Order: sequence, then C-alpha cells, then structure tokens
Amino acid sequence: MSGIMLMLVGGGGGEAPENSVAPALSDTTPVEGQTITVTNGTWTGSPTPSFGYQWQRDGSNISGATSNSYQAVSSDIGTALRCVVTATNTFGAVSANSNQSSNVVARTGSYLSIAGGGGGGFDAGGGGGAGGMIENTVSGGFSGSITITVGSGGSGGSGSGVPGGDGGNSSVSGQAASAATGGGGGGSIGSTQGRNGGSGGGARRTEDTPGTGISGQGNDGGFTNDTYGSGGGGGAGGAGGAGSSITRAGDGGSAATSSITGSTESFAGGGGGGADISIPGGNGGGGGGGRGGSRGNDVDPVAGSTNSGGGGGGGKNAGATGGSGVVIIRSNLPATSTSGSPTVTTTGSDTVYRFTGSGTIVFPS
Repeated sequence: MSGIMLMLVGGGGGEAPENSVAPALSDTTPVEGQTITVTNGTWTGSPTPSFGYQWQRDGSNISGATSNSYQAVSSDIGTALRCVVTATNTFGAVSANSNQSSNVVARTGSYLSIAGGGGGGFDAGGGGGAGGMIENTVSGGFSGSITITVGSGGSGGSGSGVPGGDGGNSSVSGQAASAATGGGGGGSIGSTQGRNGGSGGGARRTEDTPGTGISGQGNDGGFTNDTYGSGGGGGAGGAGGAGSSITRAGDGGSAATSSITGSTESFAGGGGGGADISIPGGNGGGGGGGRGGSRGNDVDPVAGSTNSGGGGGGGKNAGATGGSGVVIIRSNLPATSTSGSPTVTTTGSDTVYRFTGSGTIVFPS
C-alpha cells in the first residue's frame, strides 16, 4: 500500500513501518457534534512503530486535531473528513490516509410533547379534555442535558361537586422549554363546569359551560343544556361534542396525528360525556380518549389510554381517569446517555426516544 515515507537514520537489524491495511473511520456519515474515531490500520516494522494523527477537512489539515478521535464542528458542515495516520520508528516515518467520510451534515431535532388527559366528571358528568399536544422542530438540533417530564392522567370525579381532575403537564426543558398543559377535567353534578386545560373538559349535564382549550395545543370541551347527556371533552384535533338526551351524550373531540416516529400515530382524543338515562355515553375521540358511561344502560366509563393523553370518559357514577402523557424526541445525532428508560428506535438516519415516564436525555454539546 502506498504511503508517504520519511527515512530516518537508525541501527541495523530493523525495518521502517509499512502499511498493509488502511486506517478506517468509525462512521463515514458524521453529524455535527458527533465524535468519530480512526483505527491505526495494520502495520509492520521493527521496532514496533508509534502512531500520530492529523485530521483533515476536504484534504486540508485541521489545526489542533491530532488525536485518534475528532468531534465534528459547525465549520465542518458540508465538507468531508479523513485522518492521516503516521507510523514512526527509528527506521522511518510512513503516513497512510483513512477512508473519507461523506459531507458532514447539520444536527437536526424535533419533539412531540403530550400532557396527561383530564378525568371524566362524576354522575354522568362531562368527558375529560385531552392533554395538550405540542410538536416542534428545534433549530440547530438538541445539545447538552434535557429534562423530560411526562404528565400523569387526571383522576375521575368521585363525588358531588368534584370535577374530573386535570391532567399533568408534560415538558421538554433546556432548549425546548414549551410545556404541554394537562387536559381539563369534565364537569360534575353539583355546580362544577368543565375545567380549562390543554383541551377543555366537557360540560356537565344541565350546565352549558365547557372548559376552554389552549390554542395550538387543543380545543374546547363540548357544551350541553340537556338534563341527561353531558358534553364530550375536547381533543387535540377538534372540540368536544354537545350532549343530547335523544341519541347519546357528547362524543370526545377528535384526536390528532403525528409521524415523528416514522409511522403515523393518533394521540390526545377527548373523553366521551356520561349519560343519565338509557342512551349511550359519548364515544371517545380516538387517540386514547375513553368512552363515556351510561347510568341508564349500566355501562361504566372507560379510562383514557396509557401514554396517549386521552381524556377519561364521564362517569355512570365516578368518572374515569385520563390517560398519561408521552414525550418523543427525534434526532439525527444520537444521545450520549438517557435516564427514565425510554424506548429507542430508528427511522432512516434518525434515532427516536419515546419517554413514557419522566427522565433525562443528554446530547453532545
């Protein structure tokens, strides 16, 4: 194999270094911020040679980059990297080039944050509102340590005048500080209206005031001025349905979809309203929203699905709990460590981290 050789003066009985297998990069598709290493390759020579390193950007030396590892920086974006490995003993110094990387790409990142869904209301009460849903890209990608908070689902209303509990907030701290707000609890008999939240809780029967959702995160709960059917909780994709004593209680507001994982999934549907007579409770809004209960049909409400942000169904008696939230991180630069046991998958050249509980994730700075 060809190389650059500098002969040195030495004693007899030895030989200059000679390369038979070229040095190799640990990754040939680097991302800005990623650290790559180089092997020495295979060499002969006596005495055994020592090795030096010089990293190059598009064939030109990078000042100070003289170890066997190199972290790509922003000035490398759009250029190719390689390393020149030099083997030296008393009989000579010989250099060999590593293989060359593709052009370094900028780091990219995005996240989906879904808060916990609100609980359904008591006594054929309103459906719980879905947890707020935020999906954003992060300019320049993720860097450093990020704290992940995953909100819990709200409790179901369990007594007169006790609305469904609000869901817990979910957040991606550090560079992405936006918090998704927990869903509002459904209204309950005993003068409690639907609560405000990421999506609002449904109005209790006999009361026409639903909870209000937050723009950009969710929608309002469903109203009702009906004696027997409560309103559905709002969903990330639509407002809760109105309660009725003719057909069924109000349906939960529709879910919204995301493809952050590489496949399309539905999240954050509203919980269906509860019914006091022999009509069905409202349907959940998909995406984990629970169906409402019916006292007349002796049907219990359904809880929001775990890690969906779905609202809980309004109760036959007690309301159902809301579904817990979830946070999903996607990055083309792999994290160096995590806590909280996220599920890790890949899609294309990106790594996806699904947090079903709170934790941390650390990226190269």
